[in-house]
Amino acid sequence: MSVITPVRSGSNVIIHAGTSSNGKIQRTNNGLDASPTWSDVTGTFPVGNVSDIAADPGSPLRVFATRGAFGDYKLWRSTTGGTTWTGVGVGLPNVPANSVAIDPVDTNRIFVGTDVGVYQSLDGGNNFQPLMNGMPLGNVVTDLEVDNSPHALVAGSCGRGAWWLDLDLPWDLIFRDGF
Repeated sequence: MSVITPVRSGSNVIIHAGTSSNGKIQRTNNGLDASPTWSDVTGTFPVGNVSDIAADPGSPLRVFATRGAFGDYKLWRSTTGGTTWTGVGVGLPNVPANSVAIDPVDTNRIFVGTDVGVYQSLDGGNNFQPLMNGMPLGNVVTDLEVDNSPHALVAGSCGRGAWWLDLDLPWDLIFRDGF
């Protein structure tokens, strides 16, 4: 297993789990039960490393998954909870994508961490632009987290520490090293 992603849905927790070896994605809608029921929701997701999964907190059937591989799409989106997937992400480079995060304040704002930095979409994952503002070029971003209070993006890197970006200050979109 390469990633486990929970998201609260009412009084329960939906969990998606991805694998690195065969590109399988599993989902349970009853993650708080003593014996959750798991379903294979790999659907049309391609074989390969599932490097990260993010579920929309407001719409748990909308899920994004990244591939840690060269070639093909780096970001896949499902609006069916994972039973069908569509490759998206025009503008993402042809390098492994390591992480994906959804802005809880604006769920059409999607961030993807790659082997060459952070990319941002403002249209639900269809199109991306680099978001390197102050981060060193070629920074391998291994994890992304977005919080709504404070409204910030944190990027964990491979060997270059953690980087923080205040998302409430569009005039000051500069990554800061550390906290």
